[in-house]
Amino acid sequence: MWRKHRLRFDEVTRFFESIPRLKQRAILTIAYDTGLCVSEAVHLKVADIDNRRMMICVNHGKFRKDNYVILSPRLPEILRFLLAERHRGTGFFQAAFQGGPSGAMPWARQP
Repeated sequence: MWRKHRLRFDEVTRFFESIPRLKQRAILTIAYDTGLCVSEAVHLKVADIDNRRMMICVNHGKFRKDNYVILSPRLPEILRFLLAERHRGTGFFQAAFQGGPSGAMPWARQP
């Protein structure tokens, strides 16, 4: 019989550190922290983030409904980093990074 296995913190950390590109790492971090599908995380726009209420509005998410998800405490730092790195457009992930470091995430912290 198949059993669920919860990953330990160090396993999750190793998984995210094994992703070489910051953009892909950021997408998966956002999806993991919020419970969004990767396709929903990729289509996030700056206007979807409500920092005051610590919420993300997911437009046309699952079942084509608008949903709200809670912003985890570390996501605003990731989103600020992406906002500084993004190019023209309204979304965080519309343009690929031009070069840039592929090492450690600048926002990563130990608990």
